[in-house]
Amino acid sequence: MNILILTARFGMGHISVANTIERELKTLDSEIKISTVDLIEYVYSERAKIIYNGFSLLVKNHPEIYNLLYKFSEKIEMDIKLPGSSINKKLNKLIEDYSPDIIISTIPICARTISAFKRSTNLNSLLVTSITDISTHIEWIAPGTDYYLVPSKEIKNHLIKYGVKASRVFTTGVPVSKNFNIKKEGSAKTKNILIMGGGLGLLPKLENLMDRLVKEPNICVTIISGKNKNSYDRLLKKYPQSEIIGFTKEVHKYMEKADIILTKPGGVTLFEAIYSETPMFIIKPYLAQEKANGKFIEEYMLGKVVWENSEDIPNQLMDFIKAEEVLNFIRENMRQLKTEFPNVNLKNTLKTIVEKAKRKNLYNINLADVI
Repeated sequence: MNILILTARFGMGHISVANTIERELKTLDSEIKISTVDLIEYVYSERAKIIYNGFSLLVKNHPEIYNLLYKFSEKIEMDIKLPGSSINKKLNKLIEDYSPDIIISTIPICARTISAFKRSTNLNSLLVTSITDISTHIEWIAPGTDYYLVPSKEIKNHLIKYGVKASRVFTTGVPVSKNFNIKKEGSAKTKNILIMGGGLGLLPKLENLMDRLVKEPNICVTIISGKNKNSYDRLLKKYPQSEIIGFTKEVHKYMEKADIILTKPGGVTLFEAIYSETPMFIIKPYLAQEKANGKFIEEYMLGKVVWENSEDIPNQLMDFIKAEEVLNFIRENMRQLKTEFPNVNLKNTLKTIVEKAKRKNLYNINLADVI
């Protein structure tokens, strides 16, 4: 049994979900061969860095253009797939290299590309799509997709509305590491504040907030700056009393001790916060997916979302930090929400899909013998 996971670095959430799914699959059967491939790097090896840098510049400097394109693509059915005259040749090589019985995609462009390839060839692999945001965008729906892993019952209902059979949709939440499955009690007098920017950079006006936080008694701040060396050096020099962390693979350890997280509402970070029962303070979501996730946070009362920049944000943050009853209420909401998609859901779902693939292979073998 060969399983190929396809992803891409348009934000780090898609990579994170791919890694989580790979870890879960490895616990099912030692004979399963699992490979995770960045499809952009595989197909456009010489141009991948330019593509990713261009995307980062677009969402950082011109989010309004990104949102306009995103909204436009939702209203008009577009054939969203990797472009290029040699794409099928590259995909044939991909299938030859990995001989997948199951292909799992964690980003729409991979799912759409494989979907188109399946329609134009005799590829018989099961195609599974893991939706990584609270998104109803049609980009996630691709013909020939056998199963969907979705973050919420609302997204499942949306897919059913668009004609996907309910039996092909599994509500798993956004897959995150089991390390985030933490139960928290009420916080102590000293509040631990965790600040993360996500895969595409730190929060807007971060230093304005920090200037206020470091003056407050009984507040400890940890900032994870990621791979941005300039931000790390600047923050370390300006705020020596705070804990400044660069890139780390142990985010769960910092979430475990955090009373509140200030972050961008990416799908993975949202579900890491839910599983770790860490109330969220979100400042001005600006990408379309972030806005949808922000609405989910408000609807399920998982934190506070500040939709517009204002000089009053530091005061709103301090009010939120000091509102112990509100924080306890949010933690309880997160605890209840976790029961709707416990971590075991993902493992059981993957086990079901693997068993279906095995039966399909056995049927094809028997059919070949008959013919």
